[in-house]
Amino acid sequence: ALRLSISSTFLGKGGTVTGSRVGFVSPGAGDEGEGDVGDLMLTRGGDGIHLNNGQSGPDTGSRGEFDAGSAVRGGDSSEGPGGDALVVNGFGTVAVIRGGSFAGGRGGIGTGG
Repeated sequence: ALRLSISSTFLGKGGTVTGSRVGFVSPGAGDEGEGDVGDLMLTRGGDGIHLNNGQSGPDTGSRGEFDAGSAVRGGDSSEGPGGDALVVNGFGTVAVIRGGSFAGGRGGIGTGG
């Protein structure tokens, strides 16, 4: 649903963010779904929020703050695993969780998700 990169800030004061029902993954690619667009398959639920740092130093990290009343949900998938609620990665990227709720998406039958 949301992907913030390079010094971005997200303030979760209330409301709900939900990942897409299914995400796109290229065969042989990692979780990021990078690869040839012609080979994309619908397999996993989309992530709710991605906080990233697309650069190599901590000074460009992104920040997310979550308070009571905010809800983040991963997207569901009937074909594969559900999406993550919150993904935080990269140098200097921070999530401050003071409240709220977080839940991964539901996966399809037999996927373990």
